[in-house]
Amino acid sequence: MDFEVILAVDEKWGIGKSGGIPWSVPEDLQFFKEKTDGNIIIMGSNTFNSLRRRPLKNRLNIVLTRMPWLYKKDAEKHLNLVFVKNIQELEMFTNRIETVQVFPFLKLDYKLFVVGGADVYKQFMRDHNVSTIWITFIKGLYDCDTFFNPYPEITSYKLQEVIRNTDTHYIEKYVKV
Repeated sequence: MDFEVILAVDEKWGIGKSGGIPWSVPEDLQFFKEKTDGNIIIMGSNTFNSLRRRPLKNRLNIVLTRMPWLYKKDAEKHLNLVFVKNIQELEMFTNRIETVQVFPFLKLDYKLFVVGGADVYKQFMRDHNVSTIWITFIKGLYDCDTFFNPYPEITSYKLQEVIRNTDTHYIEKYVKV
């Protein structure tokens, strides 16, 4: 199974502050939406909680948690929300035809995006086949308390292209060498 990582960082690789995103860059949110729409997004429970326990629309939201039973009511309320205990349970999504039959809002050629948080990024970068990393670099410092540490894993990726470069941010695409 191939995964893609998508994230935004400040100039010190900060990704969050007090359980939220400390900057407001609408163009980055639009890029995130365009990339992940119709696909599967994978996150940890802290990231899910930062979304006020609401799944993002038109995506299958998979939440990794050691205690999936705590979220039973959330899963019953939303048809695009699944809770799994470990990454091995993601194997159930390898049959694309069956998955799209159950979740018809997904593209047949859906991708699996890892969207946070820090521990989930680290686990996937270290132990799983991440083919692509999409990084939005937010210009400035935001006093973050949560960080993305790409090293040493990112050394096996090369910059393929710069997607956008503005006064507030730039987006880069990295692919596995």
